[in-house]
Amino acid sequence: MKATARLLPAVIVAVWLAGSAMAAESPAFAGITRPSELRHLAFVRPGIVAEVPVKEGDAVKAGDLLIRQDDAAEQLQLNMLAILAADTTRLEFAQAELEKVKLELKMVQDAYDKEVATSLELLQAKSELRLKTASLTLTKLDQQKAQADHEEMTVRVAQMRILSPIAGTVEVIQKKAGEAADGQEEVIAVVSTDPLWVDARVKLATARGLKAGRAANVRFHEPTGSAAGDKARLLNTVVPGKIIFTSAMAEGGELRVRVEIPNPDVRPAGEHVQVTFPQVDRSELSASVGGKAVAAAQNVPNRQDR
Repeated sequence: MKATARLLPAVIVAVWLAGSAMAAESPAFAGITRPSELRHLAFVRPGIVAEVPVKEGDAVKAGDLLIRQDDAAEQLQLNMLAILAADTTRLEFAQAELEKVKLELKMVQDAYDKEVATSLELLQAKSELRLKTASLTLTKLDQQKAQADHEEMTVRVAQMRILSPIAGTVEVIQKKAGEAADGQEEVIAVVSTDPLWVDARVKLATARGLKAGRAANVRFHEPTGSAAGDKARLLNTVVPGKIIFTSAMAEGGELRVRVEIPNPDVRPAGEHVQVTFPQVDRSELSASVGGKAVAAAQNVPNRQDR
């Protein structure tokens, strides 16, 4: 009786842990796959489309040219601005004039000291020095503005070319060569489906324990049949993944959870799937906690021992 009484708490704990370990997975939650990247791209300013070197369905790398506006006029302006930005003639002329008036001021100052020049002549020479100093400053500002104008036009010309921001597939092309494209109007879209994302709405009872990085399983239901009229059956394909996001706000007792899965077979996005979340393996925890519970039970004095 004494031994039985001591072991009873340990048995209860072990049974509870065994029951918890049997729950290998959470309930299944409906989800839908979506691209991990989807970029809708547009020009910054209106213009005429000059070139579309890709077509829908083409695989592209980050940095590949997707579409280009006619930039002939902008290229001419860019070349002229490049010349002005690099030209230092006016700056050299202003510097030479400043050196000249400095020399003249020195000569007038020497003449004034010898009582050969008048105070008015000295004042005029000093005023001329201030004017030429200011003129040199303005010339330097003009030079800096020319360089800034060249840099701005370089950016504008670059914005007339849309490069792919990601590696993926050209999904939609809205404009062809020769057509007008308004600024901010989508002209092309690029999508990436490897990896795939799955958004599922998970009951709060399950979602409370879900964190980014935790494992998840995504089950695809694939109808197959050998011939027309055959009863379709579901071939369950399970792809392991991980949680990358859980919403901070619940709606209707559910939380939005996003799972990322690899997609080397390039499955299309938009499939309806089921998502489950493997439970923590408690076998080691069972042995550890169960052993501690037994030890604790052995240390509890039995009433009959008193």
